[in-house]
Amino acid sequence: MIQLTKQSSNNEIQLYFEKVRALRLSKDEFPVNFDEVWPLVYDRKDHAIRELKKNNIEGIDYHFLQNGEVLGSNMLKNGIKYDAYLSVACLEYFIARKIRSVFEIYRQVFHQVMNNGILSEVDKTDMRLKEATWLINALRYNDSSRLKLAHDVIKSGIPLPEYSESQDQLLSATELLKRNGTDMSTVKFNMMMLKHGYLVELEREGRGKDKKKIIKRFKSLTEKGLEFGENLVSPANPRETQPMYHVSKFPQLLNTIC
Repeated sequence: MIQLTKQSSNNEIQLYFEKVRALRLSKDEFPVNFDEVWPLVYDRKDHAIRELKKNNIEGIDYHFLQNGEVLGSNMLKNGIKYDAYLSVACLEYFIARKIRSVFEIYRQVFHQVMNNGILSEVDKTDMRLKEATWLINALRYNDSSRLKLAHDVIKSGIPLPEYSESQDQLLSATELLKRNGTDMSTVKFNMMMLKHGYLVELEREGRGKDKKKIIKRFKSLTEKGLEFGENLVSPANPRETQPMYHVSKFPQLLNTIC
């Protein structure tokens, strides 16, 4: 296959993804040659390798091949060329999702296959787990929301812990503003939270009533904001967060932002 770069055309990228799809359907668990895709996103190979090892699991998301033999990274011999191969799920989260235009091509090629029932249930679960991991890291879900997401993904009878309530009661900003006797509106509260770095506004792609693509915006507590609350899975969409606040810490939060 050809090596993709940041200068590759959409047609070249689509043809490459279609060849990868064909290899995956032929039961090749790691059909993506690392050297063929890392230049799409990264400027240096050593940086790409470091990110691969940091954010993915060896043996599940990728493996190394040296002299025709699969070896663990700690078994590779110095001075002898080796190759890295990625799973389709790793390709999505390590490469495709980093660039919107590339992900759109990936989605057209692979998600259509997934929806048409061509991929096995194992493949589908693997891709859902990678998506769940990305959501958890990107949106800073609290522990109960992480468990809920796990229950939604893994429905094969694997025992998982049940949800547990937060040690401090969590309520919405609207409710807590009323309880604390302030006339501040929720809109103004959110603006102050954004200004002080306790909240961030994120975006995701969605569909409008006419099925056209639209950008939907939602709020999420930052690492700094997690001192005063938690990010729950939004009941409107699992790809959105719903910030909720600790009752006992809300007065302190109000004093900080006002």
